[in-house]
Amino acid sequence: MKNLKARRGGANNHMDRTLFWLGSIGAHDFNRIHRSGTFSPEWITQNTIDHVHKLIQGMVKQGGKFFVIQGLPPIGCLPMNQVFSPRNEKDRFGCALRINKAVKHHNVLLQKKLHELQKLFPNCVFVNADMWMAFTKVLSSHRKFGFLEPFKACCGSGGGLFYFNPKKLCGTSHASVLCPGRGAYDLGLNPPQPRHAQGPCQAPHPWWLHASFPPHAHQVQEGPHP
Repeated sequence: MKNLKARRGGANNHMDRTLFWLGSIGAHDFNRIHRSGTFSPEWITQNTIDHVHKLIQGMVKQGGKFFVIQGLPPIGCLPMNQVFSPRNEKDRFGCALRINKAVKHHNVLLQKKLHELQKLFPNCVFVNADMWMAFTKVLSSHRKFGFLEPFKACCGSGGGLFYFNPKKLCGTSHASVLCPGRGAYDLGLNPPQPRHAQGPCQAPHPWWLHASFPPHAHQVQEGPHP
């Protein structure tokens, strides 16, 4: 921020023309639910959404106007969480039910918070990137989107359904690369791009983006920032 002010005569001159994209904040915290009993999913959700709310408020007060806020993907579908989840606690995809249930609740509360922000700052634009919908759509028809395996890790060890061993993670000397083309395996938190198919992020009409503002740009009120 200081460098931007020095080089361009003040960051505030550019804030209202910049699109701010907030990633899936809290994803890695939910990913640790199986390994730590210190924090409950409810605690993680409340603290994460409070953090997002304060972060956006601060950016708006600095002149920010356009925001895309990612929801969380089905984190319970990661190979690690499927391995650690009991067999009697699976959802319709065979993923960790407890984690995915908590993530869905998190996304609902996040959407409500974005509507509150829209009322609080009517001159701003808030868009929810529905990563849950994007991921589950691909999981339901993974071959259509160019994935051979929706769950099996590309790099890991141990074989089995998920090619995952918590003691031999990808990057260690014992791990190996399973697939010649990484884009065909495991969606993960940061999914690879399939080489021979159009993924949801390349779709001409991004059906996973939801706005809490009028659909036409000219309907967004002009005026001073709060």
